Amino acid sequence: MDKKEVINLLSKKLNGDLKISYNHLGVLTNYSKRQLIRLSKSLNEKGIDSTLKHGNKGLAAHNRASNDEIDLIVNFKKLYPNITIAQFRDIYLEDIIFNSSRKEDISKYNLKPRSISFFQRLYKEYKWTSPIKHRSHKRDSPLHFLREKRNSHSYLFRQTYYLQKS
Repeated sequence: MDKKEVINLLSKKLNGDLKISYNHLGVLTNYSKRQLIRLSKSLNEKGIDSTLKHGNKGLAAHNRASNDEIDLIVNFKKLYPNITIAQFRDIYLEDIIFNSSRKEDISKYNLKPRSISFFQRLYKEYKWTSPIKHRSHKRDSPLHFLREKRNSHSYLFRQTYYLQKS
């Protein structure tokens, strides 16, 4: 049973239209008695719409990077125009985050070690480019321009071939 249906049953119970205990309602809805009591208190205090809406909806994440932090990273990136994401992250961590002489900047801008995905999003957002990526070889393409591709045989085929040969 979804949350809307549970809230409707609880509102009927609170209005007196439904004469049923929280234990029996818990069996019907697969919610615990404590959870049903918590929802009914929320329903009395906030109403149906606020009870259905998640409490953190529309709020910024607590670990979100501030605009000052992003500006500092963008300016720092200008020193290294042609560098990969992983290299830039390592340099950022080494030169700024773990550098004892930059403690004032760390506390001023509330800097934290950030993940690779954070830097990937920055690279996409600011349209920074990494150096040219090496393409992986396709199966039908030659592995080396001077060598010809060798026929690959399965393990079983090689075993039977060597057994017949000996």
